[in-house]
Amino acid sequence: MSFAQKRNNYNCIICGGKIITLDPKIYDTTQVEHMMWDKGVVTTVRMPYGSKFNGNEYIIGVCDECIEHMINDKIIKEIHL
Repeated sequence: MSFAQKRNNYNCIICGGKIITLDPKIYDTTQVEHMMWDKGVVTTVRMPYGSKFNGNEYIIGVCDECIEHMINDKIIKEIHL
């Protein structure tokens, strides 16, 4: 049983709020970016050279409410491609 099979939802790394998958049939942790999530985003973070966690990969979640607060507080900025 994979990590994602054990956890079909994640907690926001900022507030601890629940982020629940809307696609429970996908359990592969390499596919979290391609899954649908309710009230947030779950993604893989790859740590770059220079970080003390260089080479590590983590799955993290951030809820919509925290993203909205960070946009309003100008902590993060939307990228328009």
